[in-house]
Amino acid sequence: MKRVLGVVLMLAMLACLAVVLVGCSEEIDPPLGQWREIEPGEESIWEFRADGTGVVLPDNYFTWSVRGDRLTMVWTGEGGGTVEHDFSIEGNRLTFVSRTTRFRRRFERVA
Repeated sequence: MKRVLGVVLMLAMLACLAVVLVGCSEEIDPPLGQWREIEPGEESIWEFRADGTGVVLPDNYFTWSVRGDRLTMVWTGEGGGTVEHDFSIEGNRLTFVSRTTRFRRRFERVA
């Protein structure tokens, strides 16, 4: 009886661990499409393409990837670099926050 109880408790602990691990690895849908920055004084349109490339119109290009709630963008061209953001999408709103400066940007879906 003690052995059965031990096995049941171990299985319950493994099930709890699996639930926690699945919850931690939840993927957020990628920000595909065009997004208009909605901060005062900002008129930029950002486009995230399915092939992992993007552009801030008309000609600031980057590549991007998503892992969990982290959006990594690698800017190409002069002055390029890598930037990481925590991001979320709620309905037609995209928000990302720089992981280094904590600067927040908000967008609304265009297309």
